[in-house]
Amino acid sequence: MQCVSCGHPELTERTALLNTPMLTVLGLDWSDRNATLLVCNGCGYVHWFLGKPGKPPGSPAEGIECLECKAFIPPDGDECPTCGWTWKPRL
Repeated sequence: MQCVSCGHPELTERTALLNTPMLTVLGLDWSDRNATLLVCNGCGYVHWFLGKPGKPPGSPAEGIECLECKAFIPPDGDECPTCGWTWKPRL
């Protein structure tokens, strides 16, 4: 990943507590959610993520290597196009 502001390739990971006033009053800050921050080492821009940064849900995977013949299984495939190996149980 690179900075969306300046394109710098180096980012430093930090965490931030997303506290709510009521839980703070009750002394329950520990139960609030955390956010992951990636701070650009070039310009200081802060990228915020709920959870760990990575591919967005529903984004296509890169596919996998077949455990049987080492061929490439595309991300939308359920079985190897070369040898037919699958990780799903056959009925």
